[in-house]
Amino acid sequence: MSNTPLPSGWSLPTLALVADVSSGIGFPNEFQGNPTGDLPFYKVSDVSIAVKETGGILCRANHYVSHAMAVRLKGRPLRVGTTVFAKIGEAVHLNRRAFVSTPCLIDNNVMAVKSRFDSMDRYLHYFLKTVELGEYARSTTVPSLRKGDVESLLLPLAPEAEQTRIANQLDTLLARVQACNDRFNAIPALLKRFRQTVLGAAVSGELTTDWRETERAQSWPTVSIGAMTVNSYYGPRFGKDEYTELSTGIPTIRTTDMDRVGRIHIRADTPRVLVPAAKIEQYRVKPGDLLVTRTGSIGVMAVFDGNYLAIPSAYLIRFRFNENLRTRFAYYRLAAPIGQSELGLSATAVTQPNVNAEAIKRIEFGLPAVAEQDEIVRRVEALFALADRIEA
Repeated sequence: MSNTPLPSGWSLPTLALVADVSSGIGFPNEFQGNPTGDLPFYKVSDVSIAVKETGGILCRANHYVSHAMAVRLKGRPLRVGTTVFAKIGEAVHLNRRAFVSTPCLIDNNVMAVKSRFDSMDRYLHYFLKTVELGEYARSTTVPSLRKGDVESLLLPLAPEAEQTRIANQLDTLLARVQACNDRFNAIPALLKRFRQTVLGAAVSGELTTDWRETERAQSWPTVSIGAMTVNSYYGPRFGKDEYTELSTGIPTIRTTDMDRVGRIHIRADTPRVLVPAAKIEQYRVKPGDLLVTRTGSIGVMAVFDGNYLAIPSAYLIRFRFNENLRTRFAYYRLAAPIGQSELGLSATAVTQPNVNAEAIKRIEFGLPAVAEQDEIVRRVEALFALADRIEA
């Protein structure tokens, strides 16, 4: 508790003087699972769900009981306005509080606090949300709160009218905070759709319509990826004895080394192998190579633009294109919604896709002139950079 003096007219009683603290009751398995009934029967999981989904208001449960069953279980229904929280286990440290919106029962892993004055319920609820109850839990193998631990809490108590004003202000401010959080939480999904829209516009020609008009560029002929491919190669397989932690080993690029915009970042834990000198030129990746994952995280891909020696892992396919196809444009074409659909990786796909070199080579697409491909890459990277700044 802070040493700051209380405002005039405030007091500092213990919780026991102004509220009733109680624990829940046992809930035998044979009485659980009823989806309807007179009284909801809440567990710790219901408290967590309420905090995550309904702003901490307890309004639905996975279990219900009748009034007769409540009497049989010797349960006294909690009144509306009660604050409930976990009293045992690691959930104590999560500091989740829920507010009872209808008479209910709670199980014996949950504790309840109800003001003796209904007008104080919201004020008391907000106070309890400021208390780190985990700090008051008993230091045992399993953290637990006792009734006396909670009853001994000191409550900075404002006069009744001020309690109402404070609770009303907090209702308003926290609703705004929640609205902001909801908007923030929606941003990643919005930016993901934005990036997909950008890619769709880029590979359809929509993104550079103005450029083509200015440059009087030619229309896009239809070609296949195979026609643009100089060669493709499946990453080599190595035995366990060929892997090494020595700095002299050659890093093997993995899917986990690829970021979401198709760039490769060799990490400290990237496996390295000892490759026979005669095989290095056959295995190595070169700047401009496209690497596509064919098993596991199927369809994840990246463009190699490094100046270091590396080889693809066995579950990657390496594509090397001729001078008429910029690898970054090829990457955008396969990463765009139409490319994902052709690879069998769209959201509506119902079967496991068969991603292999020959299937990828059969994909046909409109091929812009090299100058337009360069302009497309420039514009996409600028828009992606903007999305990254917004997300950050």
